[in-house]
Amino acid sequence: MKLFRIRLLAFIFTFTLLLPYQAFPVPPADLSNEFPSANSGTQLTNSGAREKTFSPHFPYPLGKSRIDPDSKPSYAPDQKNIRYLDYRGYYSVYDVNVNTPLLTIEHLGQDHEAIQPDLQNPVSNNSTPAAKLSRPRNQKFRSDCRLTALERIEHNSYEDVTKTFSRGHLTPCGDFDERSLKVQTFMTTNVAPQVQNSFNDGLWNDLETQVRTLSDQPKKDFTVITGVVHDDQARALKLNGKISIPTHFYKIVINDSFPLKPSAFLMQNRHYFSNEMNLCDYIVPVEKIEKLTGMNFLISLPENKRQESINNVGTFEGLCP
Repeated sequence: MKLFRIRLLAFIFTFTLLLPYQAFPVPPADLSNEFPSANSGTQLTNSGAREKTFSPHFPYPLGKSRIDPDSKPSYAPDQKNIRYLDYRGYYSVYDVNVNTPLLTIEHLGQDHEAIQPDLQNPVSNNSTPAAKLSRPRNQKFRSDCRLTALERIEHNSYEDVTKTFSRGHLTPCGDFDERSLKVQTFMTTNVAPQVQNSFNDGLWNDLETQVRTLSDQPKKDFTVITGVVHDDQARALKLNGKISIPTHFYKIVINDSFPLKPSAFLMQNRHYFSNEMNLCDYIVPVEKIEKLTGMNFLISLPENKRQESINNVGTFEGLCP
């Protein structure tokens, strides 16, 4: 009888241990390359590989993107080099092979800063677009401690004796009112080498300002994807031997209402002359950026709607007929 009781208890104990493991569903294979959510609880490890899907709580549903395994861009991102980093107000998809973000995602509009409000530093009711343009004084860029020591790029890594390149924000500091949110944009995981004269301080700045102005209008909400294009041959040219210099910068502005009419801008990372400052000259279909980057955008849409959206040339809310 004693032996029977021991065997019975052993059986019950073993059966109890097995139950939780039998209850876990297997994730769908076709979603393995989607970027994980900022709220998925994923922790960075030395391996860096990420194969989780977006969480239902991902705050930028129209920003969902993934690497296209069938695409053949000049520089094809490798999943094992991608790091997924969430910040207050935006999200960065960072590539440690080129030491720049591939893209960042943010939301602009009336509830722009309501994702994670800072109760210690509430936004003034008297804030104006001019206030957004101010930046924290003497603010240096920080590396992200979630990256390994070998993966980090520091503020001084961008020192350029030729004064050709600046630390070009992908998600701009000027998109935020709160100081704490402005500071969050000063991460080396949110910048890439960008030609300063006439591009960073000219054409690109004009685009950022125009997007910001549109989002300040009533009932205008946008998801904004900002990214860079790398060329495999051009990657030999690195700033200080560390940071690959993008050949292009792009920005995809997606209205948060149906019908979706995304407007995509693609600009070379170079000097611009005074007669090259018309933003509408750089508007392209999203599909062109997909081919250059090896990414798929707007993947939360049904495929037929996605194809329709990426093949059309946007009008930038009617500003580019």
